[in-house]
Amino acid sequence: MKTRHILAAAVLVFQNAVTVQAEEKIRHMSEISDLKAIHAWAPATDADTAFVYFELENEGEGPVSVTGTDSPIAEAVEIVGFWLRQGEETYERIAAVPLSPGSVIHFEPGGLAVRLSRLTRPLIQGEHFTLDLQTDLGTLELDVAIEASSATAHSHAGHSH
Repeated sequence: MKTRHILAAAVLVFQNAVTVQAEEKIRHMSEISDLKAIHAWAPATDADTAFVYFELENEGEGPVSVTGTDSPIAEAVEIVGFWLRQGEETYERIAAVPLSPGSVIHFEPGGLAVRLSRLTRPLIQGEHFTLDLQTDLGTLELDVAIEASSATAHSHAGHSH
């Protein structure tokens, strides 16, 4: 009888672990058709502006374009690219980001990013918010993890999904 209880408990622990892993995968990866966004994150801040980073993969056989962005936590949301102009760091709006078949684009500090302006609330480490990417395949909803204010990468980056 004791063995059955131990086995039943082990099965419940295993099922719970599988459920947690599935929920983590859902949080870290979004997909529409053959387009995937992985590891969306933003550094914590109480400033008016924040940046969101992630990997975008086109696993399809045709090109895909990201043409816009939106989030309920900011009044203005846009794709931007980082540039050094005469020694000054600047971000400029990018109207669309094309992805050729089989390509991966990294939105990362010092490169491409999604800029959130006029935030409606502070970004607190450990919380999440949503970000929508408009593509020619439809809208891709990302769950964005808020990392430490000093973060330079997603805390789970480097593991596969």
